[in-house]
Amino acid sequence: ENSSSIVNTALWARSLLAGLAAVIFLMGASIWSPALTPIRTSAASIAIFLAGNVVLSTTELLEHVFVAYRSAKYALLKSLIVGLGRFPIIILLVLDNTALDGYSVYLSVVVASALATVVSIAWFLPKAFAGYRFTWNAKPTLFASMARYSFKNYLVSFLLQLPSLAVPVLVINTSFGATGAGVAYVGSMMAWVVVVIPAAVSRSLLAEASHDAENMPHHIRRAIIFSLLLISAPLVILVSIG
Repeated sequence: ENSSSIVNTALWARSLLAGLAAVIFLMGASIWSPALTPIRTSAASIAIFLAGNVVLSTTELLEHVFVAYRSAKYALLKSLIVGLGRFPIIILLVLDNTALDGYSVYLSVVVASALATVVSIAWFLPKAFAGYRFTWNAKPTLFASMARYSFKNYLVSFLLQLPSLAVPVLVINTSFGATGAGVAYVGSMMAWVVVVIPAAVSRSLLAEASHDAENMPHHIRRAIIFSLLLISAPLVILVSIG
């Protein structure tokens, strides 16, 4: 029961904070990103942006939940749903004459992520740990205790992702425009391949150490070796192609 309450409270807190961040961004878009102010021109684009921010943030949190409960296979299955599910969706949107122009790619990812979130909450989470039950109730006291515990982790994670998130927004407001922002995003995603491996290993390390704190030095050594082995090939490829 307590585990269910913790997960449900985290999901609701993440959703509310993601929605609040999206609202703040839209309200100040003319200040920090004038090129993105067209998002505010229609109710549909505003709804897509708000819903997308909440869904994408929530589905990312679920990966951490699965890793924390040592059920990383469900995180992989969720990612497969997102990765494979968006292709038929985007094809339908492109073929549909009422598709929302440039929003088609973004909307396909949002819809696929929403599907993955529903499947994860309804099916994967109960399998990851027995007794989980989704409820609409959040406990503020639990949120306060979790915030004190995990604030630094979230701050570090935010700083880690900030360059790849901020650079395209900055570039689109220059003379390079949307094309330059796309190039910058692709470049940042290529670099992110090198970053995401140790980041994923560190999450697993945190989960494993919480279950077996006595062997922390052993887990750290294994994580470092594993990260170096996995990161070597992508790093060599990126350096060789410039």
